[in-house]
Amino acid sequence: MELAKALASSDLLPPHYRGKPANVLVGIGYGHALGLAPLVALNAITVIQGKPTLSAQLQSALVRRAGHRLHVVSDDEKATATLVRCDDPTTQHTATWTLDMARKAGLLNGSAWRQYPDAMLAARATTTVIRNAASDVLLGVAYTPDELGGEVIDVEIDVLDDDGTIPESL
Repeated sequence: MELAKALASSDLLPPHYRGKPANVLVGIGYGHALGLAPLVALNAITVIQGKPTLSAQLQSALVRRAGHRLHVVSDDEKATATLVRCDDPTTQHTATWTLDMARKAGLLNGSAWRQYPDAMLAARATTTVIRNAASDVLLGVAYTPDELGGEVIDVEIDVLDDDGTIPESL
């Protein structure tokens, strides 16, 4: 608890952990369950409406670290994510998100959607296919901040190696 109190007093942590040592402990606990170092967990797990969320980038890294293959193709109108599980290599799981789907879901009001529609569509397709085909990897933390109504921050901490995997040191 002393460590959590010290971390919660730091202005280097995201706002949802500042002044909330209990939340810091929960964030570290979720991170531990996912195999993440404490400081990585606190910067990669965002709390929206009291629920922990993971970026699409981190979800992708966790899925790849588990040995599954994930491929995403996107442009400003459409994104398709394909996942092949390592324990079922003959089955391809796919999810597609289109700009029209995002419009119907009321997502286009956020600045990230206006500025980076290809990345946002790719993120939605990625998290959808992961939830449908590899939710076991996420251990119940299956949503991104955007999916729970949080504003997406344009700058994310890059915790991935060049090949899209989580470094062994984490």
